[in-house]
Amino acid sequence: MLAEVRIAPIVLVALALALPAMGAPDEQSVNPVVTDTEQRVDPIAAPGEQHVEALGGEGTESVDPVSPGPVRRVASGIAKGAIVVVGAAIGIGTTVVALLFL
Repeated sequence: MLAEVRIAPIVLVALALALPAMGAPDEQSVNPVVTDTEQRVDPIAAPGEQHVEALGGEGTESVDPVSPGPVRRVASGIAKGAIVVVGAAIGIGTTVVALLFL
């Protein structure tokens, strides 16, 4: 209760200082910019430098799907599990450190 009595004047002073700063914002005006000359857009690359050709069906590459072997699938599963364990350890460790030092 004594701590609340000490904090109350500090909160009141902080509010008294903050209220004038939170007043109504100043009015804003929009001034149009009038240009006497027109703007023009110049192309960066001359026409003909960029050339696109459509490829037919024979020009495309075909990739056959490769299924990983059983050893690779097991190794992938173990790696995923290790990443989950390391992530959980980092999260729990960070939480414990935060609780100890706060």
